[in-house]
Amino acid sequence: MAIHNINLQVIFFKEDAKVIAYAPALDLSACGDNLEDAKKGFDTVVKAFFEELMKMGTLEKVLHTLGWRKKVQTWAVPQQRNMKKYSSIPLHILSTAQIPVHFPACC
Repeated sequence: MAIHNINLQVIFFKEDAKVIAYAPALDLSACGDNLEDAKKGFDTVVKAFFEELMKMGTLEKVLHTLGWRKKVQTWAVPQQRNMKKYSSIPLHILSTAQIPVHFPACC
């Protein structure tokens, strides 16, 4: 089975005692007690996200809804979403990273 390999921008920020990992391109997040736990949690969430979309047959529809555009044999990740909608939340950004994401090439 063919696999898409995408580098996804993930923003890590602190909220109270937790570290949040948030990927605007998928509108997914996970949390942990520290940066490493947040990365592991995000990896679990993104894998479950793609597995469920594949199982339901809605991968292409959901990615289009999130602003992704299909290119020849791959997908184009949308530009980073504006974080201004979260402006009422005091974000203490720890770091950002390009995290590799792998998902089946069903469509």
